[in-house]
Amino acid sequence: MSIEGRIGPPRFDGANVLLTGAGSGIGRALALEFAQAGAHVAATDVDDESAAETARAVRAAGGVARSYALDVTDDAWWSAVVARVERDLGPIDVLASNAGSSSSRRELTELSVEYLRWLFDVNVLGAVRGIRAVVPGMRARGRGSVLFTGSMAGLWVGRGGADYSATKHALLAVADSLRNEVAGDGVRVSILCPSAVPTRLAETTRSRAVEPAAVPDPTRAAEMATLVAETGGMVSAEEVARISLEGLRDGRFYIFTHAGSGTRFLERSAEIARELARLDRGSAVDTG
Repeated sequence: MSIEGRIGPPRFDGANVLLTGAGSGIGRALALEFAQAGAHVAATDVDDESAAETARAVRAAGGVARSYALDVTDDAWWSAVVARVERDLGPIDVLASNAGSSSSRRELTELSVEYLRWLFDVNVLGAVRGIRAVVPGMRARGRGSVLFTGSMAGLWVGRGGADYSATKHALLAVADSLRNEVAGDGVRVSILCPSAVPTRLAETTRSRAVEPAAVPDPTRAAEMATLVAETGGMVSAEEVARISLEGLRDGRFYIFTHAGSGTRFLERSAEIARELARLDRGSAVDTG
């Protein structure tokens, strides 16, 4: 595997990439970007036809790709797919853990525990299963990269986004923990933190979370439009993929994609800093 060069496009010549959630959106854009950079792509998705469409698009653009059906919530499926990918392409150099679902845009009191369990199983435990299936081999070989698709929602919380934000906060903890655990083993870890990207994930998530008839809500739609405008606007999946590979090449842990999207996180950090300072002042008075 070659990941080289700080001038020009990042190169991943001959790297084998296992990409989850490759059937559309950021996943498909990542597949095409990795292939353009010289990687061999194992495009996986729970929808096997969408994964196949992505692989065909990569091959049509002159790249190397195979497709595989993968439900990231199934341990046995993970084991089988990893074995097939390594048989077909060779050892996995990059795990791009991208599969996930978006926010239902409903408040917590409107959501069932069953739905929340499903969302955590996909967004968090799906990534953990990927780590368990792929990272031991990377550590044994002394090289590899893991890219998680997180979100700016993993750094702050907006109204009506508690379900998604909770999973992305948890995913950030998983990624940061993995970074510490593999330090010195030749495995690099990055987490992609985009804001608004046009995909179909929100439709899928809402249909799972609530009855379809209950989904339309003009007030919340307006709130969402304001939120998008305040957090960097819409950035295309293709641009997010390009930035992702640059960050992965440079070995950055946090990969941000939307200018201005960190304002709410900085506000949260300032609030925490104020409260810690208050505690420190109180301790100084008590011990003075």
